[in-house]
Amino acid sequence: MLRLYGIDTQAGKITNTETFGNEILPFLTRIDDAFVVVENCKENIYKLYTDEYTYIEKDAFLEKWDGTFLAFEKTQYSGEPQYENHRKEERLQTLYIILGYCGLLVLCVFSVLANENIFSICMNLLGCGIGGFLTYCIMAQHVGKNIAKKICTNSHHFDCNIEYRLGGIIDLADICAAYFATFFSLIVFLKLSTLFTTLFWASAIPVVAWSLWTQIFVVKKFCPICLCLLTDIFVLNVFNICTLDFGNVHFSNSDIRDVMCCVLLFIVYLSFSLKYSKDILGKCVQTEYNVFITIEQPKLIRNIRV
Repeated sequence: MLRLYGIDTQAGKITNTETFGNEILPFLTRIDDAFVVVENCKENIYKLYTDEYTYIEKDAFLEKWDGTFLAFEKTQYSGEPQYENHRKEERLQTLYIILGYCGLLVLCVFSVLANENIFSICMNLLGCGIGGFLTYCIMAQHVGKNIAKKICTNSHHFDCNIEYRLGGIIDLADICAAYFATFFSLIVFLKLSTLFTTLFWASAIPVVAWSLWTQIFVVKKFCPICLCLLTDIFVLNVFNICTLDFGNVHFSNSDIRDVMCCVLLFIVYLSFSLKYSKDILGKCVQTEYNVFITIEQPKLIRNIRV
């Protein structure tokens, strides 16, 4: 990889690390079963780079380091091939993401302005957005994108990669994806009553109970992302129950229409999620890996100031 960018390398090993005086910085080495780039050392603090920057005291670093290194040397041919094209791809990806979020934000603003109870709809939209994001995190974990590595590996009681399947067939993440997509569509394009909104959130309680039972008694491990998702649903249930006027509870024709739309939309979104979500996310993860090869690794090499 380094030769591709015109950087010469020199491998070696320092037999006595106690006499090491930072002569070969920066260099590549292996620390704690991971390859790291040791960039510099200031005030006896080493700056290391893998997929993120970390800092370690000199004594602790020398204690872990076995002395092996791969030093770098810049030549007149050093540079990233097709650098401009890679930067253009990176900026286009960022632009697409920004446009997507802006579109969702505009829909939410229109929905809020068209509703009389602004605080209530803002809370429900916020809960739906948080739930949708957490569902994406869970599904991304299932297709190999370790999106919450530090949280999920913090304890042997945690596991973010377990797929909780309803009846052993339907992944709970697909149900959640269809659930939040349905609610977002309804709340943006229809004027929902407080009663319907309360019943919609309450319909998730059986799934919440089943998920907790599975984590506690069946798997005997907890998914931190799943627990955050269940907390989001619980909070929205409490909020909507508290805002419900129990003295004026009745079904209207619009509620019956909304229920029919809800059921049909949920079936459509669930079918789509079951058939396409894993494939789409899997391709996205593979694309991100390819982008890492073409963009992020050059960034790492650019961080090697030789």
